[in-house]
Amino acid sequence: MTMKPMQNIFDGNYLNKFKKQMDERRETIALPVRPRNKKTRLWIDNEYFSEHYGAVFPLTTLAVYAVLAKYANAQTQTCYPSVAKIMQESGIKSEKTVFASLKRLERHRIIEISRSKGRSSNKYTLLASHIWLKPNPVSVAPQHPQPVHPNPVTNAIQSHRIEINEKEIMGKEISLKKEGGSQIP
Repeated sequence: MTMKPMQNIFDGNYLNKFKKQMDERRETIALPVRPRNKKTRLWIDNEYFSEHYGAVFPLTTLAVYAVLAKYANAQTQTCYPSVAKIMQESGIKSEKTVFASLKRLERHRIIEISRSKGRSSNKYTLLASHIWLKPNPVSVAPQHPQPVHPNPVTNAIQSHRIEINEKEIMGKEISLKKEGGSQIP
């Protein structure tokens, strides 16, 4: 007898009824959607992500681009935020990081920078996505000749082995000089 009610739970009709009830509840307590005609809206080109700039560039570059996009005039796509304003809005703590991001965006023709003379801010123009230079998806990791081991004893042994190998190589070069009179590369 207890099996009959359990079968109803796993029955497709019961599950469909439950989904229908949940959909009805969602409709009555639906959260408001952003208005379409909102004047203050951030606009970032879809190509930034579809062309993999977001995957290749650091997140700080996206943050700088987003601040520029926020302040860009709708018709001219130009803006004049200071580096301090970009840092404040993006949460970036270093001017050097902001300058590197701006340089990266300019190098890939995502923005154009008209540098100002004097105390006023630079003029930033957001450029059309069809002229952007594609990012290089290959990232080169720095090469380390020997892995650094957390154990100082192992590090000492590794460095000792390197010294021995260097001395052996140097010894062979010296002995070749003595035997033949000329050095063989």
